[in-house]
Amino acid sequence: MSSVISIALNFIPGCQVWCSALFNAAMTYSMTGSLSAGLKVGIISAAVGYALQGIGEYFNELGNINQVAIDSGAWAKDAFVEFGSNMLTSGQAAAQIGAHAMVGGISAELQGGKFGHGFISAGVTKGAGGAFLPGGSDLKTHEVVGGAIISAAIGGTASALSGGLFVTENRANGARMGAMQYLLNQTGGSLKRRTIVTESVDGKDHRYQVRGLICSTSTAGCNGAYADKVFAHVNQNVVTL
Repeated sequence: MSSVISIALNFIPGCQVWCSALFNAAMTYSMTGSLSAGLKVGIISAAVGYALQGIGEYFNELGNINQVAIDSGAWAKDAFVEFGSNMLTSGQAAAQIGAHAMVGGISAELQGGKFGHGFISAGVTKGAGGAFLPGGSDLKTHEVVGGAIISAAIGGTASALSGGLFVTENRANGARMGAMQYLLNQTGGSLKRRTIVTESVDGKDHRYQVRGLICSTSTAGCNGAYADKVFAHVNQNVVTL
């Protein structure tokens, strides 16, 4: 149950990584009575979470660069594959899978498991999830939930087949790692609150805090006036972001 709660905390905008880290640390302390054990688990949990986010942000940026090159005609679209909602070369996709695998292996070993089990589980989860599950910053809630559940199943199964654990209260289990990979990496900004400060049509600065992406600055019509319109709709409960 604690693993489920730890994963669920990442659905709360602004609560990703650090909420789970605090919860994992507190649960470990309550079960062991050891403050050092609790701190160790909390630090590892935070490090793994931020590593997964960092990997996602890096390859998202690569995807953006590639997309610009494709749109401009500088590179042929056939040279890329859609992986985790990003247009990446096969080498870049392989590198992202490898980065996930390394994080999974190191995480497993630091928490008492085996490097190989974590490596295989995380690599398989990212490989399958990147190829078949939805990603990006504009996912609907049911897509995020579904993706997390499927990723947990993939990660747990891969871990079990490689000789590791599918799911236990141990923080190093494959199912939990699989879900965290999806939520902290592939969902992009879908679970983040974005704060936008822009000069509106009345000449004053307004602060907008919404979940996900309103529009891309490279898209025609993405400006302060449009943001004002979205903000007005949200205040009137006409639309839900």
